[in-house]
Amino acid sequence: MATQLDDTIGKQAIAATVARLGEFPDVEYEQGDGRLSVKGSPDGFDIVVRDEGHGATIEAGHWHDHFSEPDDVAKYVVWLLSPRMRIQTTYRGKHAVKSVVESRLEDGKWIPGSTFGTLFPLFGKKRIEYLSNTVVGAEEVPVDSPSQK
Repeated sequence: MATQLDDTIGKQAIAATVARLGEFPDVEYEQGDGRLSVKGSPDGFDIVVRDEGHGATIEAGHWHDHFSEPDDVAKYVVWLLSPRMRIQTTYRGKHAVKSVVESRLEDGKWIPGSTFGTLFPLFGKKRIEYLSNTVVGAEEVPVDSPSQK
């Protein structure tokens, strides 16, 4: 017997994220047309949640990942809005070739999580950039990291 996929998970993820963002009155966001756009810090990055039907995609900077649990999306977005999480992007020349989401533990150690990368270009001067948000305070998110999914 074939298993039917739930094609409302993306909508549920956006609804769960909007509900969670309601706990933080300073967070600015726009919802519409199968997406949720969340404003990051001026020196950080914006976040987009896309309804993919049977799941949701979170985009942050040059990084993105796919999720199948609505509550995980909501937790992840809040973490991405806090200084407990950052995006490490490796460039070759002007091109982003790899992005890693990292979470910071209580002891200050950064733990790598999900990675998104491309194969090209392989040449050009390598540089690494770190971006994080401070829209949500570190004390407002739990210590256990959602990046270890």
